[in-house]
Amino acid sequence: MNEKILTVVLGMHRSGTSVITRSLHVLGGDTGNNLMEPWIDNPKGYWEDKSIVDLNNEMLDFLGMDWSHLRRLDKSDIIYLEEAGFLAKAEKLINSRLDKFSSFVVKDPRIAGLIKFWQGVWERGNYRTDFVLAIRNPYSVVNSLVKRNEMPPVQGVLLWLGHTLELLSGSAGFTRVIIDYDRLLGNPEQELRRVADGLSREVEKNELSVFINEFIDLTLRHELIVNDNPDETDEMFCLASEVYQALLQSIDEERALDGEWLLHKLDDWEQRFRQFSNVLEGVDSMQCELKKQSADIYSMEGTIESMQQTIDSMESTQRSEVARIKYLEDQLYRSNKDMEYAQNLVYKRDVELKEESIKRLKAEERYLQLEVHLQKEKEESQQYFTKILQAEKEKTRRYNIEHTAEIVSNIFSLAEKEQKSPVFPFSLFRRRQLYKKRFNLQIF
Repeated sequence: MNEKILTVVLGMHRSGTSVITRSLHVLGGDTGNNLMEPWIDNPKGYWEDKSIVDLNNEMLDFLGMDWSHLRRLDKSDIIYLEEAGFLAKAEKLINSRLDKFSSFVVKDPRIAGLIKFWQGVWERGNYRTDFVLAIRNPYSVVNSLVKRNEMPPVQGVLLWLGHTLELLSGSAGFTRVIIDYDRLLGNPEQELRRVADGLSREVEKNELSVFINEFIDLTLRHELIVNDNPDETDEMFCLASEVYQALLQSIDEERALDGEWLLHKLDDWEQRFRQFSNVLEGVDSMQCELKKQSADIYSMEGTIESMQQTIDSMESTQRSEVARIKYLEDQLYRSNKDMEYAQNLVYKRDVELKEESIKRLKAEERYLQLEVHLQKEKEESQQYFTKILQAEKEKTRRYNIEHTAEIVSNIFSLAEKEQKSPVFPFSLFRRRQLYKKRFNLQIF
């Protein structure tokens, strides 16, 4: 049965742990596929298992801490975490990864601060645990933290010292090797072969070629300090520089990390580091106060954001109402225009009707005038024709009378000449009677 290997990368934040973790693929390590997404401050990726990072954050939050706290865990903290069930969670998580990968690489800078807890996990595991201790010039780390997190330099150097001393003491008794971030970027093949020898691993040439030619990007190293000559009055930076130089020297001289020299150094460094306990407490206290203030600010920002959302909603409603009012005003304007047009049309129709009425009245008046005139003409015509008829009658009567008289006169004249009795024409007499009856003539 192949041996299960857990490789733990321990290092301070901003110490190149992401690049170093990726480099361990060259030694056959696997980081799995549950990785954190790359971000602007780490575009090549963090190479951290999200579940392990979440677990570390959960434990720090449980202890009232975060990754930037300077306080180091004590036994009561470990017991507190174990009783809360975090030990079982951590064991289950690591075992689930090793069930999938025979050689799994774990990396999270928070592990260095929680190493006293994780020691219990590694000691109980049925697998081999190796350590890669990532170091970087403390000045570069501090400058990076100042730029990324606006962290005070004092807090940055104390955090570097605390993490470095913890990872050195916490990994004691296990197979471990130190690797410097800047040296890895400067000569990756040499450094990785040295690490492989220290961990009894084989270098995979194809992976080495990919790492060197495709992954390494020197432009991503924003901080590079070659000569660090700290102010001798600044004990914190002097101690950090001393620790860093001693670890580099151990690499150069190939000193075993389990030798007496490191134990004596660690005791000395720990004693000197404890001298800054008041500073540590003060910084942590300030950090807690800042965190509280940040929480208050966050809460206030949330309240402000909620109020802003309410205002935005009200403004949106107001805009909608304004738009609706404008729409109604437009509709009213159009309606007024339509009504005005209709009124004008009605007025025009009224004028036309009045004109038509006037015309009709005038026509009626003209008709009446014509009718009166016609009646008058009719009466005049009737009178005229009556007069003419009467005149004709009278003329006819007179004519008949005269004619009759003439005839009678002629008859009597003829009788006198012939000396005979006149013969009276009865037909003429009847005609005369008819005329008399018809024209009411007075004929003797």
